Amino acid sequence: RNPEYIHGKFDILHHAIITYAVAPQALQRYIHKRYVCETFTDTDGTDKALVSVVISQSTPHGLRFINRLIDPPPYTSVSYRCLVKDKVFWYRSTWMFAAFQKSLFYSRFSRRVYGLPLYNTKVHLNQSFDMDQMRYKSFQVSCDGEKGIGRFNMSLLDTGTPLLEAPTFPGFDNNESMLAAVGLPSETVTPGQAKVLYRQGMQCTPFHPAVGKMDQCSSIAFLTDTLGLHVNIEKPHSVLLQHRVEGMQTLSMDAEVETEHDHHDLGQGANLNSRIQRKAMNRAFAFTDTIRDKFYKENAGK
Repeated sequence: RNPEYIHGKFDILHHAIITYAVAPQALQRYIHKRYVCETFTDTDGTDKALVSVVISQSTPHGLRFINRLIDPPPYTSVSYRCLVKDKVFWYRSTWMFAAFQKSLFYSRFSRRVYGLPLYNTKVHLNQSFDMDQMRYKSFQVSCDGEKGIGRFNMSLLDTGTPLLEAPTFPGFDNNESMLAAVGLPSETVTPGQAKVLYRQGMQCTPFHPAVGKMDQCSSIAFLTDTLGLHVNIEKPHSVLLQHRVEGMQTLSMDAEVETEHDHHDLGQGANLNSRIQRKAMNRAFAFTDTIRDKFYKENAGK
């Protein structure tokens, strides 16, 4: 891929993917009409969609000194995603419902400027990884949420069994196809304000997670309260754990705007799209000016 299209590079540690099988219509109401939930046949013969809770700790490359000073990495995040299919071009994407992490620029900035569902709140990750056995001895995650949204508390167990050597998970012919469905996506679609969808490609080297188990889970409020899903949070479809993901990079983001006459039609019309982007850039400049003024006032004379 041409380097000019690379938006950012990251080091990813402590990556976990917890998936739940739910009725597709329960998720479809939150997804743009152009996209449809990818479904799989469950053990009871019904079609189910998989909603994933993704936990990771990331450190961006090439951060400026002022960014490291004001907003120091690493950033631990919890995001909620679902595999969808584009009904126009028939390719797979991942729809992101929301993400929670404590970051001034990656959360507050993107939400203030683009209206993305990114919540600025601390995610606590307590883990212990045995490098000799290459497995987690403990993995605990909690999040207080922002204004009551996104409370989260769970602990996972690492079986140490590689996914490709484990018994096949329900709904799939083999675990390789399951990993392709719930693993890191090649493209993420995130809804913003003014009916704008932001599409961003992602790339990383292949990774081979281990199978985990749910040890304890007392709350996943975003799934049960915000999305209103009826799931047994202590019995997920699958749990995957990966200590490190190599070569993670995000590509340039595209903004698509829904046309007035066809809700399935998304385009990059010059007039509407440029107007939305111009407003977003004005909010971006105002946001950075506010942060810069606040920082220098608080550190005046130090």
